[in-house]
Parts: sequence; C-alpha cells; structure tokens
Amino acid sequence: NFGPSPGRMSKASTTFTLPDSQTEWIKQKVKENSLKDEGKAFRCVINYIAQAVKSDIFSADRLKVCKAEIDEKSLKVSYPLAESQESWIKNKMAEMKVGGSLVASAAVAHCMEVTNDEVFKVVRCKTNTTVKLAEMKGLCKEGLEAQAALDDGK
Repeated sequence: NFGPSPGRMSKASTTFTLPDSQTEWIKQKVKENSLKDEGKAFRCVINYIAQAVKSDIFSADRLKVCKAEIDEKSLKVSYPLAESQESWIKNKMAEMKVGGSLVASAAVAHCMEVTNDEVFKVVRCKTNTTVKLAEMKGLCKEGLEAQAALDDGK
C-alpha cells in the first residue's frame, strides 16, 4: 500500500509483509544504533541497497527463499518512506515483476548478511536513492564525515 499517511506530507506510509525474523532484526537495529524508530532503520536499509550495493541482490534464489519465509511466518508492517525511496521500490517491483514485500524482504535479507556499520553508520542522502549508480552525486557533507569516521575506524 503506497500513499501518504495522515499528518505526514513528506513521507508516505508503506505496508509490507516481512518474515518475523526480519522484523525482529529491524527492531534490534533500532536499539543497537539508537535510531528513532523502525521506519528509520528500514529507510537506512533501502538507501544502502539503492546506493551502495553493486551486485544483484534480487536473484531468483533469494526471492524464492524470501517468499517461503513470508509464507511461513510473517508480519504486516508499515514504514514511512520518502518519495525517492518509494519510487525506488516501485521501480524494482516493475523491473522484477514482484510485489513490494518481496523487494523489501530481499533488501533486508541482504543487509542481515553485511556488517552493521555498512548499513547504519554511513549517512546516505535519500535524494541519491532513485538515481542510477553512475549518475550519483556522491555523499552529502554529513555522509562524507560519517564515511571518513568509518574509514578511520577500519
């Protein structure tokens, strides 16, 4: 379900059905990273996948596993998304001919396999989420500072 939620003009509340293990992982990341809410954690996931992941994380095998996990035990969740993030998900849905829940689940599944810092410790500018990687403007000032701090810690 895409569309603005009452009282929030800048972000639209989007509903997904995600496996329980993924919704629990998102809740855990909120606590670990002192994020405002689960929506913020999910937006970090989408920005990371859209901007930093160069490999195809939406393989037929991954989608099959995600579908099976959703069918087994899942939960409906709603997260507020910026227009650019919503657009990116819709583009992936059209490109892969699958529903938004599978796009979201595959994105979260990939993030569960990488380090916390890769997903949650780099500020990514949401305006880069819909652009092709080759056309990306790069990180905003805050993103450059966060990336530098992350690089210094390696």
